[in-house]
Order: sequence, then structure tokens, then C-alpha cells
Amino acid sequence: MGEPCRQLLLSRHVEMNSKGLRCLGLAYNDDLGELLDYNGKHHLSRKKLVDPTCYSSIETDFIVVGMVGLRYPPHEEVKFAVEECHGAGIEVMVITADYKLTAEATCIKFGMFHEACIVLTNNFFTSNSTRRTLC
Repeated sequence: MGEPCRQLLLSRHVEMNSKGLRCLGLAYNDDLGELLDYNGKHHLSRKKLVDPTCYSSIETDFIVVGMVGLRYPPHEEVKFAVEECHGAGIEVMVITADYKLTAEATCIKFGMFHEACIVLTNNFFTSNSTRRTLC
């Protein structure tokens, strides 16, 4: 993929995330090699699939088809619970495995938080500084 196309996809990704959409990239590869007949956990290539150090060798030469955005609104009771917490003087934070921009946009769109809301992603909890921050 050329750099202009890559930059276009990245900008669309940010645009879709800022609208509260989860993004799913679509791509394919006609040459699956040893994975062509993959049939589950007993296949000889399974070790390669579950080893993160092999991902870059597996995920190469794909043809990008596009990207779709999925909206996953919060459950109805979440807004009420957040309002109750705010009314009781409790500061509410969002902890998400989503892309941070998606979580922020979703919270703002559904009126649960103001623009200065605190959103923590899984990167916060996996970083080395987490212990110092939380203790």
C-alpha cells in the first residue's frame, strides 16, 4: 500500500472513531500458504497463529478492501447510573478496551460526560507506570 493510501485510511479511521464508531478493517490474501487448510487447534500451523512474534510474517501482502464503522451504544441504564454518581458527587471515569477517541465520542454523543471526561484505555493498565499512578 502506498503512503497516500495509508494516510487516507488512517485519517478515515480517526474520523470514524471521533464519531463514536468502532472500526473494522477488511483485507484478504489469496496466498495462504501453510494456513490454506487450517482447521483448528490441532493443525500443525496453530503454534504460528498463537505466537505474537509471528503475526507480522502472517499478516503481509494483504489487499485492503475497506473499513467499516460499527456503532455500539452504551446500555440504557449506564446514563442513569452516571447521572446518579454525578449527583452524589462521585467522579466517574471510563475504562475501555476501545480506541480512546471512540470511547470519548460515545460518551459525549450520549450525553454521559462532558468534553473533559477521563477515559482510561487498556494501555494505561499495561504500562509500567500504572503501579505508581494507582497507589
